[in-house]
Parts: sequence; structure tokens; C-alpha cells
Amino acid sequence: MKYEKKKECDLFYKHNYETIRVAIDSDTQKPLKSIQKEKKINLDFHVPNYFYDFRITIAIEFQKEFPKETDIAQRQRDKDRISYYFDNFQIDITVVTESKLDNFGNPILSTGQKTNEIEIELNSIILYKEKLKLDKKEKNYFEFITKEYLNSIRSLVKMCEPNEQQQQPPPNKKFKK
Repeated sequence: MKYEKKKECDLFYKHNYETIRVAIDSDTQKPLKSIQKEKKINLDFHVPNYFYDFRITIAIEFQKEFPKETDIAQRQRDKDRISYYFDNFQIDITVVTESKLDNFGNPILSTGQKTNEIEIELNSIILYKEKLKLDKKEKNYFEFITKEYLNSIRSLVKMCEPNEQQQQPPPNKKFKK
């Protein structure tokens, strides 16, 4: 296992009815990547008797050209993230502060409220190769990898038990759309 700590700022642009996300290194201010994320499916899981539910999202990321300097971002997400890398997946633990931006790219609506996100991302290349083996009826680890992934999610949900001051799940225990 290895880990990495980084701070990034995501800027979101509307371009031809698409949302383009540009990631910028917060220390160097250098653009890192420009992508469009196309969500294919969301699977929401309700976990009775636990503090949190979870969602599995399947999405494809497409590399996009960086916006022009004259383009103005509509919102901004500042992220302080630590990532743990395993063989088949990675776990990202991120503190996020989000702001809406005005027509000049300046923050207009920021409560300064921070949210915490935990993301477990499968190594899609390995999973795809194992799926091809499965389809050819060759020896593969497709089922093992997917079970390992789901068990990791379940373990994280169980670990997120409330502390002594939070005995009841929040009343708005639902997913952001």
C-alpha cells in the first residue's frame, strides 16, 4: 500500500451543454487535468441500523481541452485529500469546501462549511482485463475483485459509527443528487 496527500481546486465550466471539470494543484496553481464525467448509473444502498448509506456510481471520464482563459468557471470545490492505493482500488478521504462563483469567477456563495467524502475507486483497467478473461471462460479474478470492492465499502460504512454525541442518524440521511 502507498499513500499520497494533495490539495486541489476543481473549477467547473459549462461548455456546449457539458460540464467540464478542471483540476488545479492548489500549491503550484498549475492545471492538472480537464475532464467531463459521464455518469452511467447510480446504485443507492440503504443500510438499516447504520449511520450512513452508500452509493456506487459507474462513470466514464473523458479528457477534454482546457477552457480558454476568457471562459469563466461557475463553481469551485477546494479539496484536501489523502489517497491510499491498493492493488485493485484506491481509497480517497477528502475534505471539501464548495463555492458558487459570479459572472467574473469570484466566490459569491460560500458558507465555509466543509463536507467529508470517502470514495473507493476500482482500478478499471484491471477490472476490464479480468472481465475479458471471464467472457472467454479463462481463469480470472473478476468475482474476487468485485467482492473485495463491495466488502471494503461495507467495512467503511460499519466503521463510520456515530460518536457519543451523535446517537441518532441525521434526519436528512439521503444522497446528494
